[in-house]
Amino acid sequence: MGYFLKRNENDFVINIDLNQFGSGYNVVPKTIDPWNAYDIAEVQAYANAHPEMEVVWDGEKYIPKEV
Repeated sequence: MGYFLKRNENDFVINIDLNQFGSGYNVVPKTIDPWNAYDIAEVQAYANAHPEMEVVWDGEKYIPKEV
């Protein structure tokens, strides 16, 4: 899943390319988007297991969040 942005517990953007604004795939629960390609529980588990892959938006680019 690579780099990810956590908007809240049920809203993530995964597969972010640090060099490309707007990159990534938005993942929410299937109750919100039944056609979502990913399961939110798998994304949450990945995020918990790989906090070093979380990024933040600094207004100009994505940067890794310090853990």
